[in-house]
Amino acid sequence: MDLLNIFLERLQDIIEMTAIEIGTFKIKIGHLLGIALMILIGRLSIWLMRLILIKPDVTDSQQKGRKYAQYQISKYVIIALAALLSLNILGTNATLLLTSSAALLVGLGLGLQQFLNDIFSGLIMLIEGPVSVGDIIEVDGEIGRVTQIHFRTSKLYTRDQTYIILPNSKVVNGSILNWSYQRYETRFSVEVSVAYGTDVQLVIQLLEEAARSNSKVEESPHPRVSLKNFGADGLEFTLFFWSSYIFEIEFVQSEIRIEIERKFKKHDIRIPFPQRDVHINPNAS
Repeated sequence: MDLLNIFLERLQDIIEMTAIEIGTFKIKIGHLLGIALMILIGRLSIWLMRLILIKPDVTDSQQKGRKYAQYQISKYVIIALAALLSLNILGTNATLLLTSSAALLVGLGLGLQQFLNDIFSGLIMLIEGPVSVGDIIEVDGEIGRVTQIHFRTSKLYTRDQTYIILPNSKVVNGSILNWSYQRYETRFSVEVSVAYGTDVQLVIQLLEEAARSNSKVEESPHPRVSLKNFGADGLEFTLFFWSSYIFEIEFVQSEIRIEIERKFKKHDIRIPFPQRDVHINPNAS
């Protein structure tokens, strides 16, 4: 029992020892141990939240995006709580610290306006979910899949297999096209012209068959064809189809065009090329 008391007294002395001294402000070894414990608990809590919310077997992209947003918000809350508790361990009044630093915070806010705008935009993205992880968006003509949403920036994986780091304010405040918002089947089109005199009903039939034969085209809504215009060189048709393969839609459209060309060749349907008649006036000087 005496040994235990001696050990506890010795441990108390070690905890009360000053590790860092800055003027009248002292940081004891006990403070450092408490902060280390807060960091450990915070990291463990973040790991548990990730284990609970981010499940690899979830295949629904929309649900996966919501879970990722919940995880990110939980992570930031845990970090904020750990920071406040660490300040409390040091004996610092967080409210008094924020109040006394109000002027400094206003100055920083004016100087870092864009930085703070990006942070608040990140919160809006995580809470409201206009864009979620896994969504395919188009920004400034660049199409890519959102892979990460952080407090200040988001990461976009493009079809060129490169990453673009976007400020969150650009996503929230700018004009973006979210191909994955609310539904995952999007309408696309393929345009084609045929020579005048071609059987219109046959062309429509072949175009619809070309779309339906592709496994990446949705059966419902079913593909549709419209006679777009009487062009200068031929009849102009537009084939509309729906697909969930948004990220690789260019290859789907290419496969459909190849099938159209094959069917047209089989039925001797000619795709016209631009023709121009040039008249030469022999009397012109």
